[in-house]
This record gives sequence, C-alpha cells and structure tokens, in this order.
Amino acid sequence: MLGWEFAIYRQTGGSDSPGDGESIKGGCVATWTAEPDGDEWLRELVRAGIATRYGDGYGHPRGGHSARAKDLRAQVGDAFADAHQEEWLLIDVWDLCS
Repeated sequence: MLGWEFAIYRQTGGSDSPGDGESIKGGCVATWTAEPDGDEWLRELVRAGIATRYGDGYGHPRGGHSARAKDLRAQVGDAFADAHQEEWLLIDVWDLCS
C-alpha cells in the first residue's frame, strides 16, 4: 500500500449529529493524500471518542468516519472555515494501492 486518500464532506439534511451509513454527502470541502501511517491522527480521534467510525472497514472506501469541524481543524486547517465549529462532517478514507 502506498498510503491514504482522505476526503471530507458536509452532510446534507442535518449535521448536528455524527454521520452514519445512511448519511448523504454534500459538497466536498477537503481532499489530500498521506503516507501509509498518515491515518494515525484519525485512528487516535476514534480511540479518544472524538470521531466515530461506521461501516465494515473493508474495500473502498475503508469504512466511513465522522467528526466535528472543530476537531478536524488541526489536520485540515481552514479548508472549511465557513463550517460551524459543532458541525459533524463525513470523512472517507481510501487506501492507495500500487
């Protein structure tokens, strides 16, 4: 595996609770790629109970995640500066294969 590709989306139809497998993606607000260990920040947020994970975690994407805008700023910066601090966003994580 070469690394990870991340995509963060707004939720449509309400963003006051964590996303799940039924959530509908709105506009994409940020994308980037990372090295093979570049997903550790998200794993740590899930372990700490700050972010959620849903889906089976297999295939593409590797399950889905959700976190509040305020908790993603350290990783993404001001990519979605217009998002409310408490807004729950959806995070897709894809593995980059050779």
